[in-house]
Amino acid sequence: MTGWCDLKKILIFTLVFLTLFMNTVFGAGELEFDFPAEQGMILYDIKGDRVLYSQNDDDKYYPASTTKLITALTALDYLGLDDSITVGEEINLLPANSSKADLVMGEKISFKDLLAGLILPSGNDAANVIAVNAARKANPEKKYTSSEAIDVFGKMMTEKASKLGAKKSNFVNPHGLQDDNHYSTPADMLIITKAVLKNDTIRTLVKTVSYEVGGKIPHTFVNTNIYLHKKLDEIAYLNAKGTNKDYNPAVTGVKTGFTNQAGRCVIFSASKAGIDLIGIIYKSDMDSIWSEGSQMMNRVFDKMVYMDTFKKGGTVTSLALRTRVLGAKEKAKVICQKKVVYLIDSEEAENVKEKVTIDESKLKEMDGYYQVVNDIPKGEIIGKLEYFSGDQLLAAADLSLDTSV
Repeated sequence: MTGWCDLKKILIFTLVFLTLFMNTVFGAGELEFDFPAEQGMILYDIKGDRVLYSQNDDDKYYPASTTKLITALTALDYLGLDDSITVGEEINLLPANSSKADLVMGEKISFKDLLAGLILPSGNDAANVIAVNAARKANPEKKYTSSEAIDVFGKMMTEKASKLGAKKSNFVNPHGLQDDNHYSTPADMLIITKAVLKNDTIRTLVKTVSYEVGGKIPHTFVNTNIYLHKKLDEIAYLNAKGTNKDYNPAVTGVKTGFTNQAGRCVIFSASKAGIDLIGIIYKSDMDSIWSEGSQMMNRVFDKMVYMDTFKKGGTVTSLALRTRVLGAKEKAKVICQKKVVYLIDSEEAENVKEKVTIDESKLKEMDGYYQVVNDIPKGEIIGKLEYFSGDQLLAAADLSLDTSV
């Protein structure tokens, strides 16, 4: 194998039966940060499917406008991007000082443009328009008022989240304005965010700095995510000018949020040097939230690398076999069943070792050969590959043979 270091391969053959195991097993070793104890936080490695850091991740928090991620996902089940939607009186069912996309009652706008108004300027009016139209589309036999449709859509959002696996959340509105019965957890919002980033349209919108809507009533939607802006002048709610010290070219989204009860919230995605992250910060404040996110990102981008491991289908080693048929001899390649992806501190990477273990109940070592105990179909699990740093198990993958024996 080639890569960032020479891994010390140790082929160890055990004489005990190995229970079948999961394709990938992750050990401990999360990162450490010193953040306020009341905050909910997650830092997640997308490629490795691994939480690098978490704090209060299963606790309930008010999600504020990060709610709009599940609003978008739910509505996409019922509305088409090119659907023309008429803005109704539902835009008036909001406090005067709430964030808006400045929609006008009676205007016609596409669902895609509404999504931009929902996500970039965090338009609560866009959220209500989307909710009303999606709820009515999902229940065409009903004659919902705007208020009734919004209530129904809240239930639809909760059901959608639950189907994704986010089962500790309850949503009662599409915008995230304060309601004691409207809550989620960082762990649930991570599930929702991963689903959001699989949608091409939303993945593009969440990293868009500014979005223009033409037509009779034009709109310019500007993203509230401070990480995306080089100049403070671009961010209206800051009322500031000059260079933005929190601008981060690695950031690719996703959504901000704020209410007095929720505090400052952000869900960010970021990519650099082949590393893809999702971060979640709940119940922070304006003075701290952006530096907290940057601290998490920089810790990974500056000091961590992916281990160089066998790819799926890659040859780990070869075994000299003796079959039951007249003791015939043959060789078979041992194949890795899954690419193992694991972020590790670059200094620690040099100490990583590989360990191969063969299932003695299937291949028994005898005089330098491995006797085939029972027929082994191609692809059947015959052992495991493990990666260790010292005594700590980092990751593991199943092994099989490249042929039937």
